[in-house]
Amino acid sequence: MSQIIEALKVYLTRKQDLDIPHGHQPFITLTRMDGVNSHEVARAIIAHLDELPDKGWNHAWELLDQQLCAWLIKAGHVPAKLEDLVAENYGDGELRQMLYEMLVGEAEQFSLCHKVGDVVRFLLKSGRTVVVGSAAAAEAASIKGPGVRIRLVASEACRIERLVAQESLTPDAARKLIHVQDAVRARVLHEHYRRELDDHTLYDATILTDHFKPREIARIVVEMLMVRLDAYGKHNPITTSQVVSLV
Repeated sequence: MSQIIEALKVYLTRKQDLDIPHGHQPFITLTRMDGVNSHEVARAIIAHLDELPDKGWNHAWELLDQQLCAWLIKAGHVPAKLEDLVAENYGDGELRQMLYEMLVGEAEQFSLCHKVGDVVRFLLKSGRTVVVGSAAAAEAASIKGPGVRIRLVASEACRIERLVAQESLTPDAARKLIHVQDAVRARVLHEHYRRELDDHTLYDATILTDHFKPREIARIVVEMLMVRLDAYGKHNPITTSQVVSLV
């Protein structure tokens, strides 16, 4: 288990034993429309970072999303094989329905979203994380550091085609799901952060995924991260102990 994930485990179970990071570490956020393969893009970004020569900051990145954060908060622990939960079709079936109810249910929506925001902020400050979700962009807006904030979009036709293929939906059902899920994301961001999904100041770039493959998007995003690191003055390698500090 990586040091960041180990730190997240401590954060969820015994926060008093953890030195909360102060930020100033590299991170990437991906905010998406429904029907956009954000996890595939995130994995491509991490793979591209791993392929590069070790610069002291580009290896051992982790992928998490806000739905997974919600599940971890409810479960109260981090499983040994976190990668089994972070998959392209993460959230299918009963788990997807449970998470949907958790995020939009009036009874516990505010409490859960507040906790998810705390965990997302912790991950971004820890660095070397790709965090997927609308909350990530909102939380990243107040974090100082060499982060890159990306909005992934696609045409409705492309999104419908992807959902039909991935979830065995009819085109009409896929269209309805897209509209519902987009509305939910917009509402949660507005109610808990007073921000709008189409607020361009939340993102460093918006990428139309119709025209780029995940590995191509990964190269673009990593190049942006390198430019940001240079501008931020991170010329010295970032050591593992600087990323998170466990007591």
